[in-house]
Amino acid sequence: MSPHNQTGSKSDAGPGSGKWWIAWAVHLYTGSGAVIALLTLFAIFRGEVRAAFAWMILSHVIDGTDGTLARRFEVKKVLPHFDGSRLDDIVDYLNYVLTPWAFALHFEMLPEGWGIPLAVLALLARTAR
Repeated sequence: MSPHNQTGSKSDAGPGSGKWWIAWAVHLYTGSGAVIALLTLFAIFRGEVRAAFAWMILSHVIDGTDGTLARRFEVKKVLPHFDGSRLDDIVDYLNYVLTPWAFALHFEMLPEGWGIPLAVLALLARTAR
């Protein structure tokens, strides 16, 4: 399909258009959840409970709004070659599986001797979809 419409002007959703930039911005917003996961891990390993919780809350806010933005701006339609669902799955794994288990292990919230086996089981179980 040509990036020009019948009048010869650039398509509304083609590369470089406003819709194209917005769609990539939505993916960047989703992907920022991975950065938040890293910041959460840094806070955990520095023993900063409040900071870790704040980062986790922010990750939930992003996750709770990115899908709405993606639908609102028709990201799948504008960027059909990029799998935003896969990106979301990866970021969700980091923020809903990896960081909570890191938190529980680091702050010794699990019964002695059970932390690592339970964490490994949870981390692996989540990969079997």
